[in-house]
Amino acid sequence: MPNVVQRILAGDPVGKRWASASACLSDHGVILLSHFGLLGAYLGIGGATIRQDVGEKIMVAVNSVNQCPYCDRLHTKGLARLAGVSPDVGSTAPETYAVAFADSAMRGKAEAKALLALGAAEGEGRAASMRALATFLMWGSLTGNTVNAVKKRLVGLEPLSGMSIYELTFFVYYGPLFFLVYVVSLVLMQLPVMSRQDWFFQLIGFTLFTLSLVWILPVGLLGLLLRA
Repeated sequence: MPNVVQRILAGDPVGKRWASASACLSDHGVILLSHFGLLGAYLGIGGATIRQDVGEKIMVAVNSVNQCPYCDRLHTKGLARLAGVSPDVGSTAPETYAVAFADSAMRGKAEAKALLALGAAEGEGRAASMRALATFLMWGSLTGNTVNAVKKRLVGLEPLSGMSIYELTFFVYYGPLFFLVYVVSLVLMQLPVMSRQDWFFQLIGFTLFTLSLVWILPVGLLGLLLRA
């Protein structure tokens, strides 16, 4: 009979993830270059501030494509709920862009066209901050799904023999961070709605920026070095 961990994981989807080290490194280079845009989005430092409910709509929209259970708990059931945001994806310009961004894997003509449309609707400064938020959730969802795929192997839900050295290394590297994300998500899911409590969302945003940078920076720099 499956244990508790197996039953929980069996209900977790494994959406888009990094299937190879080369794809992971290449995307981390892109993600690192975008990462400091979060300071604008959350705090207005070097960019346009994005109101917390709009930012969480972007997060929910990206994850509607990528289907990461960690992001679902942290954002859809946690931060988005606290900001009074519906779990359903709407048709606003930021949400439309976020879906296109995720569908196009952060790049390509479709993403560029969607970004132009977002800039026309919101202004270039706000569009840049919104793209940084979408990129951050892209990192979180792809990382969470990759970690989750390895967990399923380790608890016996998928064949252990199919696990690569890359996947095991990824899990060892990112597993501790996403265990922390899981714990924080459980706490946030218990808090009452606090719509327009700017200080709280700014604090959370700065914490997410700083903590994630510790893990993103080494991999992102390696990705940029290999791309050069």
